[in-house]
Amino acid sequence: TADEIAQYWHARMLAAGMLSLPVDPNREFFALETIVDVGRWYSQFPIGGPASLVPGALIGAPWIVNPVLAGIAAALLFVFARAVHGAPDARRSSLIFATLPMTVFMAGTWMNHVPTMLLGILALCCLAGWDGSDRPVRRRVFAAGIGLALGLMATIRPLDAIAVAAPIGLFQVFRLKDDRA
Repeated sequence: TADEIAQYWHARMLAAGMLSLPVDPNREFFALETIVDVGRWYSQFPIGGPASLVPGALIGAPWIVNPVLAGIAAALLFVFARAVHGAPDARRSSLIFATLPMTVFMAGTWMNHVPTMLLGILALCCLAGWDGSDRPVRRRVFAAGIGLALGLMATIRPLDAIAVAAPIGLFQVFRLKDDRA
């Protein structure tokens, strides 16, 4: 799709050490709705999506990035589900997730949905660790992990980051209302 092409094009720019490109003198031949053309060229997408494709751009295999990230997301889903529901349900959840047609389909694209999904699941894993820990240092580390995952998510899909941050924040407030420490 045009979205994938624009993100990969921007990833190649980033891999070459550039945030944008100078505009071509014949820019009317290159006009696309997914390309910003204001004296410099870059994609319309927040920088995190194209940045997630940079490793693939560097090795000439952009197609490998999202399948690898989807596999990591499935493993993290197992970690989260095991902490919340136990190992048997975690195995089933991860297996279903990894074989869902939508997961497989999205992993086969250059779209930014997969890294966003991975970071959302990472935030949930950190939330489970935060909730399950009684040591203040560990809770701070997990809280930092939540913040990092949500911050990185915001560099890819800002509204998705808000949609994930709101229930996580509400959960934390609910858990902390009786715990002044």
